[in-house]
Amino acid sequence: MKYWLLLVCGVYMMLNSCTTPVRAWSSDSSKRSIARYDGGSADMDRMDRAELFAQSHGQIANERMMIYNANITLKVKSSAETNAAIEGIAARYQGYVLSTSNYNSMLRVKADQLNAALSDIALLGKVTSKTVSGDDVINAYTDLGIRLDNAEKARARYLELLAKAENVQAALLVEKELERLNTEIDMLKGNRKNLEHLEAFSTINVRIDEKEKLGVLGYVFVGLYKGVRWLFVRG
Repeated sequence: MKYWLLLVCGVYMMLNSCTTPVRAWSSDSSKRSIARYDGGSADMDRMDRAELFAQSHGQIANERMMIYNANITLKVKSSAETNAAIEGIAARYQGYVLSTSNYNSMLRVKADQLNAALSDIALLGKVTSKTVSGDDVINAYTDLGIRLDNAEKARARYLELLAKAENVQAALLVEKELERLNTEIDMLKGNRKNLEHLEAFSTINVRIDEKEKLGVLGYVFVGLYKGVRWLFVRG
């Protein structure tokens, strides 16, 4: 009997010693698998956030509101003929002339036609200088939008106050503030439209340098110079 009791106890102990490590391993392995799963999820979250961040900044970086201005100086025979030709170029490229004079003319053309317009203007005389510059005004445009939105929200609140005004004095104070806000809103809208217009139409400033016309004696001296040059320099 004792022998059987000892045998049962021994088998029970062996079973415990064998099963416990299995349970422990299973628990540890499950924890490791959970840890790996959680870590993978965290990595995926970080990747998603990084991707969204990059995309967001990429969109911001790609947002541009460019305003282009060009300056060109021409040596021409006649400023009057040049100005007439400039008016034709402005109309050709869906633009308009801002100002004209014997020394300077300014026009605007569609922004996507700027290079073509400059090429045509360059044919009107001898180009002595030319520059093209661009200015990104997206920050200024966005700031105007924010200020406009705030002003319109403030106007809506003041309109509510005006409806609830208890006396004439309170109503007058609210109306005065509303007048100020209406003026500010009109100004902000005008500034935004101006930037939109300048983005759509590029400005070209043409400096006109008219060639000096020689008098009678001038032609005589030019003839003498050419004659003397011919005597000493034979090509």
